[in-house]
Amino acid sequence: MKVDDALMKRISGIRSDGNILPLPVMNTEKVQTDEGDVLVVEVTPSFDTPVRYRGRTFIRIGLYGQARPENFPHVNDYRNSVVAEMMKNLNYVNMFNHGIGEVQDLLKENQSPAAEFNVGLVTAFSAIVREPVDTETIQKESETMQKTMQKDAKTIQKAIQKALEERGINITDLQMDILVFFYLHPTATRNDYISSDDNISEGGTKSNIARLQNLELLKRKGGKKTGEWIVDIDI
Repeated sequence: MKVDDALMKRISGIRSDGNILPLPVMNTEKVQTDEGDVLVVEVTPSFDTPVRYRGRTFIRIGLYGQARPENFPHVNDYRNSVVAEMMKNLNYVNMFNHGIGEVQDLLKENQSPAAEFNVGLVTAFSAIVREPVDTETIQKESETMQKTMQKDAKTIQKAIQKALEERGINITDLQMDILVFFYLHPTATRNDYISSDDNISEGGTKSNIARLQNLELLKRKGGKKTGEWIVDIDI
């Protein structure tokens, strides 16, 4: 398609043909490149929202004006200050810029986590409100899970020990601990095991894992990020 005066006039006419209301600011420019002429169209929608196109209404959401992700929620702005003032006077909205603070206070009274806001999106604004947190119940569940894992670890350790005795294989207590850990956490990494106890060293862990692999008791399937450990003992 040739970029000529007729094309530029036709494109520019889109601004005022009645399909876009309120009228936007629109600039058209012909730019010459090595591969040919390019028609550049820059459209800035009207600040008087909502915008209507061919009878359909589009409402822009997200932060606006002086409100930015870095100053949210302490700075606010209004797309249509007249409508905003009218809504406030009619008591349809609360005091400007106080809503989020009140929501957070109410959530705190309800023992709910603070609402999380995603304000970095260009055309969206999301808020996440989570269920109330019962810290006592969570603590009890955590303690129960810990006891269950400890019980499972002892059961697994006994089963592994019995299987190794039948095969005539002797391993150290640390090597047994490694086998039990990766049996319970096959997708964990070596660093996960090291960080599970302050008394575990990186060098000792590395050499003991190598020893278990040489004995064909521990195998690695897959890569470092997506792989898993396999305790090759029939228990």
